[in-house]
Amino acid sequence: MKLLAVFAVLLAASPSYAQSLNCNVGTAPLYTACQVDLTVAIDMSTAMVNTYNVDQLVASVYNLTSRYAYGSNTETSVITFGAGGIDSSNFVNDFKTLCQLINSEQSQSHQNGLYSANLATVLNTYKINQPANAREYQRVLIVLTAIDDQTQVLNAKPIADSLRVDDNVQIITVTVGKYASDYLYLLGNQSYASLSYYIDASTLDSIGYASCLNSGFIYTTVPYYPPTTTTTPPTVYTTRAPTTVGPTSAPPSNGTDGLLCATNHKNAWLDVALVLELSEATASQWDAIVGNVMSYIAQLTLSNSPNRGHTSRVSIIGYTSAKEATLLYALTDTQTIRNIKFALNSSRPINVAGGTPNIASGLHLANDHLTKTNSFRVKGVVLYAATYDDSSTSNPVEAANELKADLIKIVTVSYDAANGVNTPKISALSSPGLALTSKDTLPVFASIIAQLNCRCPAGWTQLVVNNAISYADCFFYQDTNNLQAFSECDSSLPNNTLALAYTPARVDFLTQLVSNSSYTTTPTNEISIGLSRPDGYSQWTWSNVYPYSGYPSFAVTPSTSDVYGYLSAKSGPWSLYADDGMTNGRFYVCQIRSCDTDNICDLTGS
Repeated sequence: MKLLAVFAVLLAASPSYAQSLNCNVGTAPLYTACQVDLTVAIDMSTAMVNTYNVDQLVASVYNLTSRYAYGSNTETSVITFGAGGIDSSNFVNDFKTLCQLINSEQSQSHQNGLYSANLATVLNTYKINQPANAREYQRVLIVLTAIDDQTQVLNAKPIADSLRVDDNVQIITVTVGKYASDYLYLLGNQSYASLSYYIDASTLDSIGYASCLNSGFIYTTVPYYPPTTTTTPPTVYTTRAPTTVGPTSAPPSNGTDGLLCATNHKNAWLDVALVLELSEATASQWDAIVGNVMSYIAQLTLSNSPNRGHTSRVSIIGYTSAKEATLLYALTDTQTIRNIKFALNSSRPINVAGGTPNIASGLHLANDHLTKTNSFRVKGVVLYAATYDDSSTSNPVEAANELKADLIKIVTVSYDAANGVNTPKISALSSPGLALTSKDTLPVFASIIAQLNCRCPAGWTQLVVNNAISYADCFFYQDTNNLQAFSECDSSLPNNTLALAYTPARVDFLTQLVSNSSYTTTPTNEISIGLSRPDGYSQWTWSNVYPYSGYPSFAVTPSTSDVYGYLSAKSGPWSLYADDGMTNGRFYVCQIRSCDTDNICDLTGS
């Protein structure tokens, strides 16, 4: 089979001349072991708004495709749509020819203009007119598009499902021109988004890595998982004025109060300690437990590689009623499904000591092992328990809190077998929203396990609402007194901006962060946030991009000299005020996107 990547992107329209690509440049491939048949489908439709945006997308495709090693390794074809029709090519095995194909199609978009396009037609064209010279590698379809219309996506979904299930095509979607996809992600196995039409290097790396996951493999089937959304922080490039966001745009959000964490489990980068109960309650059900555990582990991409990437390691810890738990399989052991299954089968509880199993001992060993075998990956614990006892000197709650204090999240899986004890106390040990039972479906577990990857770098605080929903937003309270006009966040961190406070939950979270002594040693009753306008007659915007919708409302109507918004509780409850940013100094809060399955970041915060 073939590995196919299709890029569908939304681009804007302004009169300009096509900027010729340098097709004679010598490339330095990053993906030297990526045997794939790649198809790049480039959106040149009216959804792109203007040809300048088309040029930005084409430049991104140029940057992406130059990363592959061609010849017997990677072969690539091109599909373009929207510049008066749909064009497709055969596969080529050298970058120069590919570049010339892309350049020719780019010129056509300038000559012909931009027309409407239909995603269903694009997918159907690919399904029917696959290049005759394709090889037999796993096919992957990467769709990058600004066409994020509900009707279009739902019309295209049956074709996408058929490609994935019947034709064994892996689909990757990339939404361009938006912070997050509203509907396009429904077509893909993985999904990415970029606010800028020019896709940043980090996002290109993620796309390239995903396209090479099944390099050289010939699959007869591709496991189907519900599509998951992967978003990347907005990137605004200033080579030309960025496209103006429409008045109906809102701050990035696919949840009630912000961006939810990406849950693409195959892209997880975790060090997981699986903590298993070894007791009479689990002995008679061991085969079922092993099958259940292996079904969960199979959702991860396992590897011992020390290099940064979307791979995970698994360790297994068994605990009984004894004081000390046992390490059954280490993070440093060879990470294969076969070896892990053998370790589990060899750990069947036989002649276990009586008494209630000591959950705390398992959690303590998990913490110790994760710390001693540290890697770039996010640490996490999955506790698999059937019984619970907090009457001994070893308190499970204290052990769980120690892990959480070290920024290690806990998933609990309550084993509700007939000889187990169904108790809410097991679930109470979990991190917010991460409690499961053995009866939960694999897609549910896959989504939950991916949540382990959603955490903030050291020193940053993650947005959690109602102690249940974790968002992909991290906040840092900067207790330095600056004029707001000069309050800047660390530019070395991607998309680090003053905090957005556009919902009641976000306002409450931010004000607690800066005023509650449980969170800070320097509480304040006034902070600068990311609300501003260029002058007294312009629209207020969040982060200079998203229109202010009226929440929170201003306590006092701003004057024409007031161009910066801030939150204050000096005169009563926390409310929104404005000033010129040059009169009064304040502390401020910065905001970045959290680490998650599709955003590998430095956990040290440096």
